[in-house]
Amino acid sequence: MDIQEAKLRDLTDVVGASHHLSQRFGKNFSIDSVHQLVNRNKLRSFLFENGVLVERHTNIKTRGRDLLFFRPDLEQLEPPKPIGRPTGRMRKPTE
Repeated sequence: MDIQEAKLRDLTDVVGASHHLSQRFGKNFSIDSVHQLVNRNKLRSFLFENGVLVERHTNIKTRGRDLLFFRPDLEQLEPPKPIGRPTGRMRKPTE
């Protein structure tokens, strides 16, 4: 896909992705949180190389603002699990 085709699709950058996820889940998603999702392979990201949109792989190091996301990928992302109390009893060290 080239730049002209990408303009017609639902693409957003990292700032737009963090804003979209913040609204969708009702909690603050920072730019760093979006980068962590990308690094954990839970969110696909794309970038332009020589005017062509390609998917970013883990061996490609980029600056964070160069990443682009499709809105349908943001919609398919599962909500984060709530932070809760640990279950079970704490075990006492045995002597």
